[in-house]
Amino acid sequence: MTRIWLMTAGLLAFSVVLTLIYFQPDAMISPGKLTQAHAKLDNQCVSCHAPFQGAVAERCVTCHAVANIGRTKGQTGANPLSFHKRLTTQDCLTCHTEHKGRIIPVSAQPHFSHALIGQPAQANCVSCHTPPRAAFHQAMKSNCSSCHTQESWKPAHFDHGRFFALTGPHDVACATCHVVGQDYRQYNCTTCHAHEPARLKQKHAEEGIVMTAKCTSCHRGGHAGEKGEGRDDD
Repeated sequence: MTRIWLMTAGLLAFSVVLTLIYFQPDAMISPGKLTQAHAKLDNQCVSCHAPFQGAVAERCVTCHAVANIGRTKGQTGANPLSFHKRLTTQDCLTCHTEHKGRIIPVSAQPHFSHALIGQPAQANCVSCHTPPRAAFHQAMKSNCSSCHTQESWKPAHFDHGRFFALTGPHDVACATCHVVGQDYRQYNCTTCHAHEPARLKQKHAEEGIVMTAKCTSCHRGGHAGEKGEGRDDD
């Protein structure tokens, strides 16, 4: 008799659990609230989850057309999220998870990897990113990899040695040579006391050289004996 009662109680408890799962799946099995954008799907698990598989990308794209992601109401920017159509695979769960609460904290924001998009999009940053407006970035055009990596935008590293080596007496603060605010395209070598314009012009004339405003056209390393090392915009 005791065994029958135990089986009956077990079946009753199991039925209660199934009923609660059916009517209140969010409270019973959900790991957390959905984001605000998907709040209306709180109790509609099958909209994203397939039986015994979990969430599957195929169900994401039934609502979100990949080519239109980021171009609908609520998205801003000159070129909003257009990289989705360049993904090599449509595996939404690589970046996105929805059970993080109505407002996603910064620590839980999706982390994008450029490895998810194919070439040549990886090398063509402006196909997804709006170029910065600073004069220096405008001069660099699309050669972003000179300073930035695909792992992070900051910190940036500019290889000054490719253009003018900051060695010896030239290991100085940026403002010593770049005197025009933040426009790093412009530089002036004559700000130092040893580089007086009249003296420089005379010395170059003695060698039969017509001096230009771009010293690094010839003096890539800043040494007096250098000649014709190439343009400073190589």
